[in-house]
Amino acid sequence: MKPPRPFRMLLLPALLLAAAAAARANNPPVVSNVTAAQRADASRLVDVYYTLADADGDACTVWAMVSSDGGTTFKVPARTFTGHVGAGITPGSNRHIIWDAGADIPGAVLGNVKVRVFADDGNGLAPMVLVPGSHFMMGDPWSEGGAEERPVHEVWVSTFRIDKYEVTNAFYCQFLNFGGNDDHWDANQKILRSGVSGAYFYAPMSGFANHPVVYVNHTDATHFCDWRSAIEGLPVGTYRLPTEAQWEKAAGWDPDLNRHWRFGEHTDGGGPTVLDGRRANYANSGDPYDNGTTPVGYYNGSTYGSYTTQDAKSYYGCYDMSGNVWEWCYDWYSAIYYSSSPSSDPTGPTSGTNRVLRGGTWTNPVADCRSSMRTSDSPTNRVSRYGFRCSNGTP
Repeated sequence: MKPPRPFRMLLLPALLLAAAAAARANNPPVVSNVTAAQRADASRLVDVYYTLADADGDACTVWAMVSSDGGTTFKVPARTFTGHVGAGITPGSNRHIIWDAGADIPGAVLGNVKVRVFADDGNGLAPMVLVPGSHFMMGDPWSEGGAEERPVHEVWVSTFRIDKYEVTNAFYCQFLNFGGNDDHWDANQKILRSGVSGAYFYAPMSGFANHPVVYVNHTDATHFCDWRSAIEGLPVGTYRLPTEAQWEKAAGWDPDLNRHWRFGEHTDGGGPTVLDGRRANYANSGDPYDNGTTPVGYYNGSTYGSYTTQDAKSYYGCYDMSGNVWEWCYDWYSAIYYSSSPSSDPTGPTSGTNRVLRGGTWTNPVADCRSSMRTSDSPTNRVSRYGFRCSNGTP
């Protein structure tokens, strides 16, 4: 079956469509002619064929999701793929993926199998990383945090993408300058406003274009996600804030070792209180930006003058998931939610007072920067340490 592809929303005004076209010189890849069939032998291999087109000729990252109920849900824990899948896939017809269903769901009887194939050329408005669908253990396995981080429980999280970096001031300015978004600017942000009402222009302060936007509340972040969907011609809700489960998996899980890392990077740093200013921005970290935010992706192994950082990304490739700014998640907060959380793609309580924040900040001690650390605040609060990143995919 054909996966949903970007389309222009008919209700968008012509000005929005024209601006969207200007903002996106890149042509997105298109996947079509998807077929899937299980082999007639006893191998339990499924052959998936598809056509990949990209008007710019870009090589793409390709991934697939599998349904066993005719396409109603896509929650089969499928991850053993070979062939034209993963990074570096060039456009063409008869692209071929082989799914080893026997390895992923041994003994299970395949029902009405449908497969969706997705492609990303990496040239959207902000880079994202792919987090393939799988189970992971959510919560604090070391009992170093509060009771709200327990019990540790197994969760299935379907395939999704998440921003590699926190949303920057420069990116947020594009949102503000699109028109109709003046209410989502705060005078405390590192963003300057000029002009008159109805014709304001927004620009990052000098030196802060690549820093994470702050003084954004949950509503601001949600509107940004909806705008990002609209300008890419996608249905509202395609981009959204990550669920708490998506965020924690992207930050701390390692599927190769089947374990949870303490911090939002591919190392434990030697223990629950051992982190250093070469890898994260937290209280008294001693890095050059100790008294404020760092540029996103700063801790990537680069040398800045006499200061050398380590490449402190998560297993999946996300940066700054420990420290820098708290990041809004989609979920309402409950301290006892883990005791009754659904085992598949949890989205938090149906209602509440506060929304979840994750990751710790430049003002927090190391313990607050753990990947399982949970906190929350009113969705209307704008604070100097609150930012966000977007996700794209189930739920």
